[in-house]
Amino acid sequence: MSTLTVDNTRRNLLASLGGLGLAAPLIAGRRAWTEEPITLRYTSHVPSSHGLYTQGFVPFAELVERETKGRLRLESFADRLLHGPLDGFKAAVTGITDYTHAYVTYQPGSFKLLHAPQLPFLFSSPQVATLVVEELYPQHFKTEYERMGVYLAHCDCTSPYNIISKTPIRRLEHLQRIKIRVTGGITAEIFRELGAVPVVISSSLAAARGLAIGDTFIAIIAGRMVPAVVRDKVDYFPTMGRKGGGFIVADVEPLMGYLNMLGQPSKVELNE
Repeated sequence: MSTLTVDNTRRNLLASLGGLGLAAPLIAGRRAWTEEPITLRYTSHVPSSHGLYTQGFVPFAELVERETKGRLRLESFADRLLHGPLDGFKAAVTGITDYTHAYVTYQPGSFKLLHAPQLPFLFSSPQVATLVVEELYPQHFKTEYERMGVYLAHCDCTSPYNIISKTPIRRLEHLQRIKIRVTGGITAEIFRELGAVPVVISSSLAAARGLAIGDTFIAIIAGRMVPAVVRDKVDYFPTMGRKGGGFIVADVEPLMGYLNMLGQPSKVELNE
């Protein structure tokens, strides 16, 4: 990455944040324009001791204040103080934060094109992936992202994740014998290909079975054992009551596809 590219990227980001800071008081209607410095709230789910905060945000906040000559400042709220990693979009839209992490993978149903950068083996490094996404963003991703009611300050692609396990994983079939935490979108598609059906379960069922988000378990549906992975937990769901032993909400297409592959012993009747 050249120095020119880095400098241009920083200037563009500062211009974006500066524009957001100047517009924020007028859009929100919370206060009239003054000559005092504008403060934007930065929220993060990571601990304040984490490298993302100490080596990423802190130097960046200092850069913003220095380059804007003190007119724009970032006030941090780390350690999940105001919201967790799943609620970045919601926190920005509702005014809890001005600047935060918002993960496409945690809102998979809201995006289509933005899942493309998550495909495996496309990029040589996270830095290359980040530059490619930002280059493609104005023409291909902007409309889809801003439909969430927020603006993109910058993109940060992460490095490939590793599976951390107490037991060795040497072959593909070893994955079927352990509980793995996964996110939505393309990751969920991969699990479908491996035979697991991502589902949402009621909190009561999760408590009864000792299941957490990301755990895999076997559900008996139409007399067949269906491997499933817990995508989320809920207390309420439309048309589903809290009585009984709990409930499971699954995507019909992969569920029926899996049952058809096994050969259904009887007719399956769906609630919805």
